[in-house]
Amino acid sequence: MKIKYVIFDIGNVCYPYSPDALGAYLRSKTADQAHFTRIWDEDLFDFDPILKGEVTFSQFCKEVCETFHIKYSKEIEAEIAQADHDCLGSFYEETKELMKELRIQGYEICLLSNITPDLEDIVPTTVPQDKRFLSYELGLRKPDPKIYQTVLQRLKADPSEVLFIDDMPQNVSAAQKLGINALVFDKNTIKQEVRKIILQ
Repeated sequence: MKIKYVIFDIGNVCYPYSPDALGAYLRSKTADQAHFTRIWDEDLFDFDPILKGEVTFSQFCKEVCETFHIKYSKEIEAEIAQADHDCLGSFYEETKELMKELRIQGYEICLLSNITPDLEDIVPTTVPQDKRFLSYELGLRKPDPKIYQTVLQRLKADPSEVLFIDDMPQNVSAAQKLGINALVFDKNTIKQEVRKIILQ
């Protein structure tokens, strides 16, 4: 079947993303640097509940403060949200151009992202609401096969009609196991790789 839908991840596909700014902010607030370093550097904090929409952003902030020995206040929620936004760079021109090119050619542009609700405002609004699939709204996160199956059901699409682009090899592999065409994002080669697939 011919590809109809091209699904983009957001972090490190639309925008460069690194958690360093969030880590630096939390480190500046902790009352126990050694404890913070152990939890943060060994990736022991569980982000799944917020990514899957199982807790509110306020509950997430309270859990962050408790885990990292930070004194909680209501004001800190806005500061955590700002630090999370500071983790993002400018929209990749390569992705912007590719989306525009594909849209002109008649392909449906979609999004599928593991994302927290405080970053809702960075979701590209050029993509229609019903084509934005966000982990905290779906209650699922990549690479769970169920999230890809949910997207296919909502699009009423056969896996062969979909091309998925993500920066994480494990997310790409999970999609491929379901028969979805998928690529690991590299901004320097993504246009050529996409053209190879859609021109088959």
